[in-house]
Order: sequence, then C-alpha cells, then structure tokens
Amino acid sequence: MVAPVFAWGRLLAQKQAQYPKIYFRFVDLEQEPRVARAVQVRLIPTQIFFDAQGQEQLRHQGAYTDAEFDAVLADLGWLPINEPGD
Repeated sequence: MVAPVFAWGRLLAQKQAQYPKIYFRFVDLEQEPRVARAVQVRLIPTQIFFDAQGQEQLRHQGAYTDAEFDAVLADLGWLPINEPGD
C-alpha cells in the first residue's frame, strides 16, 4: 500500500472517533477486490459517500486534507452531528 493510502486510512480512523454517528469504511483493494469492483473504484484513494439509504451522494478521487474532509461532510449536511445533550 502506498503512503497516501496509509495516511488516508489514519484520517478515516480519526474521523470515525470524532464523528461516531457516521460510518466510515476503508477498503483495501488488494484484500477486497470484489468490493472495489462493485463500487467501480478505479483509482486510489477514492472516497464514496453514501446516504443512510445506500444511495451514492458524492465520489472523489484523490486525498482530502482534514479540513477539506470536514467541509465535504458539512456540504453533505452531515455536520454538525454531535449536538448538546447527545
């Protein structure tokens, strides 16, 4: 696995801890080629954002910075998710 992919995996783990109500899934293409084919991943890293009904909302190829990733989640309407009292 290449360094940017490792970095992306670490960022996803951080985001999962930061936003526990959002489900994040890292797919290793070498370990799970069927999953990659099913969602038509052709370049790594690729991020695919699905809503709660499983509908694809956004697809992005390349890496995001931490701030860019948060901006995407906000644009999708998924932030803020941790409201007072949660």
